[in-house]
This record gives sequence, structure tokens and C-alpha cells, in this order.
Amino acid sequence: MHAIFPLRWIRRAPAPGCLTAGLSFHYAPLKKMNAVFRLARRAFIPVHRILRQRKMRLFWETLRPQHSDSLLDVGGGLGEDGEFAPLYEFFHSVTAINLNPASHGKATFVHGDACSMPFESKSYDYVFSNAVIEHVGDFQRQRMMADEIRRVAIKGYFVTTPNLWFPVDPHSYIPFLQLMPLKVRRRIIPFCDYWMLSRHMMTCLFPDAQIVTTPERTSIIAIGVMSTTRK
Repeated sequence: MHAIFPLRWIRRAPAPGCLTAGLSFHYAPLKKMNAVFRLARRAFIPVHRILRQRKMRLFWETLRPQHSDSLLDVGGGLGEDGEFAPLYEFFHSVTAINLNPASHGKATFVHGDACSMPFESKSYDYVFSNAVIEHVGDFQRQRMMADEIRRVAIKGYFVTTPNLWFPVDPHSYIPFLQLMPLKVRRRIIPFCDYWMLSRHMMTCLFPDAQIVTTPERTSIIAIGVMSTTRK
């Protein structure tokens, strides 16, 4: 996650992807402010851990996968604090597709675009994706990713995204920043574009899924159970 300063104050260090881009500051006061921001972010890590653990419980309860099943994680990894490691350990076979070589544990890493995945149709029992679809581009690109997830899943899928209407932007912790135009957000969080989604928009992307808003209303989840597995 990046510091919250205008683009003209910073320069970018070479690094792939918005989540791994480095930032270097010209002035000492900005370095101090950046340190404060990073401390605040670290303070939120326990909250993120709890929220992600709740998502994982919902995944197990709704889809009830078997150890012998295969899992495709789209755009993910083990998480900031290894919170998704139990998910990877559970499945017999795990593949992670990402543009960035994040920590993937035992998963087989595939470099690829979530909107055009190099997999055969119906090639993974379950497809999982946490907080990725808002980063792939505009609604047309998001629809491409959604269609790809539904194409490759055999038994079901579980796709989460931050709630557009939650009052605090999860990328900056600035209230309502996610509702600002992209050019405004780029000045505050350089090199990390995102297009957040509402419940209605997720319903349009995943019309055959159950759309769930988490109790704290921070996330929206599309839970798909393919027709071949319904009783």
C-alpha cells in the first residue's frame, strides 16, 4: 500500500504492480508523514486478519470443499500475514495466477492475466479470489475476469471485493476516497488504480451467484455453486 501524497512529491522506484511499487520521498517531513501512514497501516493488520478469517469461515461453510479438490487462486497469494496459508494447505492441488510473483507457498505459480486465463474450461474444482477484481480495470475488464472465473470453475467460486459504499476507502483509509474520480485518487495513491464495486454491480458480474455483504459491510462476496453440484 502506498503513501497518501500528491504525485508531484514522489518518484517511483522500479517495481512491478501497484502493490509492490516502491516510493522515495524528497523531503524529510514527508518521510516522517509516510512513516506515520505505515504505522497506521500496521495497526490495521489485526483487523484485516480478523476480517479475512471470517471470509475463510464463510468459504468453508458455503462451498464445503474436499481435500482432494483443486483450487485456483486468481490474483492472490498467502496474504499480508499468511492468513490464506490454511486455504493453500487444505487443497491437494493449488494454482495461483498473478501478474506479480507474490508469496504463494506450495501453490504452482502461473504468470497471467485474470481477464484472459491460460486454462481450459472446467479445469479447477474451486476458484478463489480475494480483493482482486477491483484492480483489473474498468467494468468491462471486470466482466471479463468474472466470465473467466465462471468458465474455469467446476464446482464453485468465491470472489470477494471491498464494498464501494463502505465509508472508509480500504486502500488509503481516507473516508469516501473511493467515490472520487480516478484522477483525484491517482494524486493521492499513485500507481494503484482501482474501481470498487457495489452489491448491484457484483450481481451483474455474477448473475448465477449468491451475493453476500459481510456483517461489518466492508466486503461483498459472490459465492457460486455450479449447477452440476447442486442437489
